[in-house]
Parts: sequence; structure tokens; C-alpha cells
Amino acid sequence: MEEAITAREESLGLCQSTGNRIKEGDALRWLSRLLWFGGNKYAADKYAAEAIAVLEASGASRELANADRYINEGIVYCEERDLGSWATYMSALRAENLLLQGDWQQATNVAEAILRHPRIAPVTRIPALIVLARARSWRGDPRVESTLNEAYALAKMTGELQRLGPIALARAEFAWLNGNPAGLAADELERCYAQAEKHADQWMRGELAFWLSRLDRLKSVPDRIAAPFALQISGDWRGAATAWKALGCPYEEAIALAETREEGDVRTALAIFERLGTGPMSNRARRSIRATGIRKIPLGAQARTRNNPHGLTNRELHVLSLLAEGRRNAEIARRLFVADKTVDHHVSAILAKLNVCSRGEAAAIANQLGLRPAASQSAPAKRQQ
Repeated sequence: MEEAITAREESLGLCQSTGNRIKEGDALRWLSRLLWFGGNKYAADKYAAEAIAVLEASGASRELANADRYINEGIVYCEERDLGSWATYMSALRAENLLLQGDWQQATNVAEAILRHPRIAPVTRIPALIVLARARSWRGDPRVESTLNEAYALAKMTGELQRLGPIALARAEFAWLNGNPAGLAADELERCYAQAEKHADQWMRGELAFWLSRLDRLKSVPDRIAAPFALQISGDWRGAATAWKALGCPYEEAIALAETREEGDVRTALAIFERLGTGPMSNRARRSIRATGIRKIPLGAQARTRNNPHGLTNRELHVLSLLAEGRRNAEIARRLFVADKTVDHHVSAILAKLNVCSRGEAAAIANQLGLRPAASQSAPAKRQQ
């Protein structure tokens, strides 16, 4: 134990000399733990207080790739030790991370798996609901309101900023995307922002401030907020887009590009929106381009593709419905009058989009979501001889 404490003290000195505040806070935290195990409660409490002061002052970061690694390692650690509730909680964090990185389908899959858990604490259910609500909101899915309402009811009972802030942001964004009055949402944002001003989290404070500014409710531009939000509030949308791109957040990057009102930027934003499958923002981008007098705009995904959450084409929906009936590839090929290899390609694309490994899993999702082919995709009638 003494050797471990000495090693941590040396590590602390190195972190302080290099100015790495996150590592310094981590070293202080470990010293507190080791001293507590060693029975020195006074020193343990002292180092714990120092760790809190250093880490709170550092604020949160968005190093998404590092977060992925730490979250996945944490989930494995908890599962190996039967710490199921902690593994589930970290899975909710993983869903948040996937959403930010643009992997909306996998984020949705993880969130839905959490919500199907028979016994789940509200603190875990809330972030999973928020991930699901934001993904649905961004896609234009009509099921978003019930998800938002459930998350808000649970968050309100906690009274905690880390629960109330994200749901207030999600509700405000949903109102804005749908062109609805945001009075109630703005009131919630103001209450959360008042709480956030007392905390060191520059990301939470910055996002709340940005949405208040978008709703014309920000009284003064705050100091010490995350750079992308500061750039957006100042009107430097291209700078904000660059910052979001560096962080690996494609949706936020596209939002910022669309706000520049420059044709090239808006077209780039539209391409990102189409790739992500966000109907509401794709439509906004197209209107912005048309407003400049330009008529040659890339066509978006067909309505049938946009209206199913997995982005399947009409033909893929048709193949999926036949899979759900238990038909094999050769039979599907005969039914659709196409080559076997064509059906093989469709099935591979379907499994990838649904993020499943087997035909059975794909069929289960088809039945669960009620995915069916468009009427126009019925098998063509055979030519009469």
C-alpha cells in the first residue's frame, strides 16, 4: 500500500508540473482512495476535496473516441463482476456517445434494449429515453412526443440539472424543428440555465445558452462555455462547423453549415442530413437553397425510405416482408423476377441497416415495427403468353 501511495504522489507531481488538470484530478482521486483503504481518513478526505475542486474546474470534454473506449471497458468490467445496473447505466452513456457521432441506428438499438429491461432505475431510463427522443425528433418520427413526456416526468422528480438539462434541450429543439411556439420550453431552459451558471460544465452551460439565444431569451453572452456554442452564439457558423467536425459530431456540423446561408455550405449540410436520415433538417436545407433562386437541388430519399426508422428502400422493405414470411432467397428471387445474387445483395443491405446478424432477427424487427412494402412494390404481374 505504501508503494502504491508513493507512486501516486509521484504521478501527481508530474501531472501538476505538466499542467494536465484531468490527470491531476485523477491522481488526487486515487490518492484519496488508497489513503482511505489505508485507514488515513483525514488525508483521504483532504485529497478527495482537492480532486473535486480540480475536476469540477476542468469541466466536461467531448473526446468521443476516448469516451467510447472507457465506456466499453467499463461495461465489460461491470458485466464480469455481476454489476448489472452499472453496466446498464454505462450502456446509456454509450447510446449518448453513438448519437453524437452520427450512428443513430445503433444509438437507438442500445437505448431500446435498455428500455426493454424489466428492472431499470430512473437515472438510467432517463438518458435512454432522451437518446431515443432526440433520434426520433431528428428523423421526424411522430412517436417522439410520448418519449419526451415520459423522460420529462422522470427527470422532474430528480430535480437534478444533469437530468433536467438534457430533456429541456431536447424539448426546445423539438419545438424549434416543428415550428411550434417554444414558450414553455424556453421557460424550462431558463430555469436549467440558472442552475448551470453555478456549475463548471461548459458544455451544458453552452448548449443551454445557445438554445436560449436561438429562442431570443438569452440576456447576455456567458463566459466560459464550450467553443462550438460560443462560436454559434457569436454568429461564426463556419467556425462552429469546423469545431464540430473536429469533435466528430456530424449532425451539429451540418446544422452550423446550413446556418451560413452560403450555397456550398448548405449543399454540404444537405448531403450530411441525407446521409444521417434527418427529414426535418433536409427540408430546411432545401428551402434555404431555393430561397437563393437555385432550382437544381439533389433529390432526397423517397418518402417511404424516410418514413421508416431504419432507412430501408421500398425494394428492401418488400424483401424484408418476404423474409418475415420465412421465404428463402431463391424463392424471393422468383417472386420478384430478379437474379438470386440481387436478392443476396438486398438481404445483406437489410441486415446491415437493421444492425442484425441473422434473417430471424431481421424478421423479428419487421414484425415489431410493422414494416411492410409499399403497394407500388408488389411483385409485377407475369406477362401473358
